[in-house]
Amino acid sequence: MLLIITLLVVIALMVVNRGRLGRLLEAMSDSPLALETYGATSSVLKVIVFCIVAAIASMAGALEAQLFSFGIGTYFPSFNSLILVALVVIVTVGDPWYAVIAAIGYSVIPAYITGSTTTSWLNLLFGVGAATAALGANQGTMPQSIRRFLDRLGGRPAPAATGQPPVAPKTTASARAEAVAAAARPGGDAAASKPGLAVRDLSVRFGGVKAVNSVSLQAPCGVITGLIGPNGAGKTTTFNACSALVRPSSGRITLHDIDVTRESSPRRARRGLGRTFQRTELYNSLTVRQNVAMGREASMAGANPVAQVLSSRHSNKVIDAAVEEALALTGTAWLANAQAGLLPLGQRRLVELARALAGPFDMLLLDEPSSGLDGHETEQFGEVLRTVVRERKCGILLVEHDMNLVREICDHIYVLEFGQLIFEGTAEEMQNSAQVRAAYLGDFDLVEAADPEAGAGRAPGDADVRRPIVTRE
Repeated sequence: MLLIITLLVVIALMVVNRGRLGRLLEAMSDSPLALETYGATSSVLKVIVFCIVAAIASMAGALEAQLFSFGIGTYFPSFNSLILVALVVIVTVGDPWYAVIAAIGYSVIPAYITGSTTTSWLNLLFGVGAATAALGANQGTMPQSIRRFLDRLGGRPAPAATGQPPVAPKTTASARAEAVAAAARPGGDAAASKPGLAVRDLSVRFGGVKAVNSVSLQAPCGVITGLIGPNGAGKTTTFNACSALVRPSSGRITLHDIDVTRESSPRRARRGLGRTFQRTELYNSLTVRQNVAMGREASMAGANPVAQVLSSRHSNKVIDAAVEEALALTGTAWLANAQAGLLPLGQRRLVELARALAGPFDMLLLDEPSSGLDGHETEQFGEVLRTVVRERKCGILLVEHDMNLVREICDHIYVLEFGQLIFEGTAEEMQNSAQVRAAYLGDFDLVEAADPEAGAGRAPGDADVRRPIVTRE
C-alpha cells in the first residue's frame, strides 16, 4: 500500500511540475517580482502550493499513525529533521526524484540492510555526499553521468547547445515581424485609440525624503515617450509607482482612462501594463524560451486558481506563437535553449524585452533597456521599438541614458531632476532647453549659473555647449 501511494504521489507531482503550475512555481522561485508584474497573483499560487503540501503531509501523518498507533518522543528524534533537510540540499536532482532518493537512503536501506555497521556506512555515504555537494556547488551536486541518466529516466530533454549568433540578417526587424503569425499579437489596431498611461500630481515619499514631487505625465498608445534625467532624479521610482511596486503618497494613476492607483501590480499587468527593470529580473534557472513564454503565460494564469493549475491546447498555441514572434523581433531566437542566468548583460536585456513583447501588453515601461548594448545593438534595438509601436499600436514609456537613442525614437520627452518635472516637449526642444542642458545634458557655462535661464542666448549648435551623457566606444 505504501508503494502504491508513493507511486501515485510521485506521478501527481510530475504532472504538476510539467504543467502550468510547475512553470509558475519555477518562475516564482527565481523572481516573484517579475511574475507579479507580468500578471500572475503569487499569493493565490502560494495558497495552492500550501493546499497540495498539506494534503501530502496529512496523508503521511495518517500512514505514520497506522504504523505506530501512538506517539512518543523516541519515535521522532529531533536530529532526524536535520538529516532530512541535509538530504534535500545534497540530493538536488529535481522534483520529485530528490525525495525518492532521500527516502531510500533514510528509510529503505536501514530497514532492509541491517547490521552493526550499517549506520556507520550510511554516515560515511552521507559525508561523502555532503563533500561532493560542496565541491560541485557551481556545476551541480550530482555527477553529470548520473544526472543525464535521471533526466532520461524522468523524460527531461537534454539542453541544446546555444550555438553562435547568426550572421547579420538581411531582413529588418519589421520584415521579421511580418513573417511571424499575427495570432499572438496583442492589441492590434484597437490599441491605437487607447489613451495609454497618465500620471497626475504623483508624489512618493521614503520617510522624510520626497523622491517624486507632483509629477504629471502622459504616455499615449502609438508613440514612444521618453522619461530622462540624472541619476537619482526619480525615474525608476515613478516607474515603480506606475506598476504598483511602491505606494504613492499622493496623486492619481490611470491606465486607459481607468483609475488604477489602488490596484495591485498583477491587476495592472492584466489591464495591459508591462515593464522591464533597471536591474534585470529574469528567471535565471529557466531557458530563454521559458522566460519569454512566461511573459504571456503569467497573465493567462492571473488570479484564478483553476487557470494557474490547468492550461489548454489553445492557450499553449497562443503562447508558442507569441514566443516565436518576440524572439524574432529581438533577434534572440538563437539563444532560445540557453539558460538565462548564464547570459551576459546585453543579451539579458534583450531577453527581458522579448518577454515583455510576448505578453498581452499595450503599454510598456522600459527602464534603461539599452544598458549593456554596444552602438550597433542599440541602433537595432531602437528599430525594434519603432517596429513594435508601428505594428502593434502600443505605447512605450522609456527611461534611458543614451541620448542618441532618445533623440532618434522618442516622440515626446519628459525630464526629471530631484523628483520634479523640469521639462516637457520634443527632442529638438529638449536640446534647445538651457535648463535641461544645465541639469542633465551638460553645459559648462550654465552649470555655474544659479539662474537656469542664464546663458540661454548661447547658440544651441555651438560645439562647446552640449556634451553627450553617454559616449560609446
